[in-house]
Amino acid sequence: MNKKRFLASLLIMAILGIQIINPCIDAWVGENSTPDEGVIQTLLQKTLVTKMIFEGGNENWSCTYKVVDTIIKSGVVVEPVPNKFVLIPKLLENAYYDYTRKFSFFVSYSKAQFSGEHWLKTGEEFIVESNAPAPDPRESIQVKVVEWGKEEQFILVNIIPANAITPETALRKALEVYYRTYGIYPTADFTFTIEYYDQQYWLVSYDDNDGIGGKGVLLVDAFTGEPGEIKEDE
Repeated sequence: MNKKRFLASLLIMAILGIQIINPCIDAWVGENSTPDEGVIQTLLQKTLVTKMIFEGGNENWSCTYKVVDTIIKSGVVVEPVPNKFVLIPKLLENAYYDYTRKFSFFVSYSKAQFSGEHWLKTGEEFIVESNAPAPDPRESIQVKVVEWGKEEQFILVNIIPANAITPETALRKALEVYYRTYGIYPTADFTFTIEYYDQQYWLVSYDDNDGIGGKGVLLVDAFTGEPGEIKEDE
């Protein structure tokens, strides 16, 4: 009889213990269900994002001008990424693929101008990295190419729409998905990059920088803000 009472007492104590512990667990989860805004601000200051992608060309040339910068400016030291101008000659009709051509190029927009000349095989990329001020996202970039005395002109326009959600919104969406997936938020030690992908998404990549993996990517719809699932780098 005493044994039964003892077992009953243990059962009651166990039940009470669960009831006491559960609120503590709920309180702990609740305290961490919101990311630290200080951490987010640090990430915003060091996350590199493709802010503008200007594209254009004609039947002879394909061209892009890409502008990469941090989401917001601050005192966080981040190695600057130069703007990248890429010019690709297309394959000429009845010409061999390894046809080498000499050309001069001239690039102009409201805040900068630069030019040069180069020898290049058809199909190869000619890349110029520039620290010039970024163009306005709504303006057109004028490009002129001169090859063997023939002059061609075309314009580049920014393909990232004005109605796309901001990179900051995309990052915050990614942090929410990370929390739902792993039960914790990324720390300020994480490195994030954001690229405009397939004219539909912000591609968010991250690395926890622990040296043993911890890399992943996810897509965030650039118009609806709907995030996808994390795909880990295996």
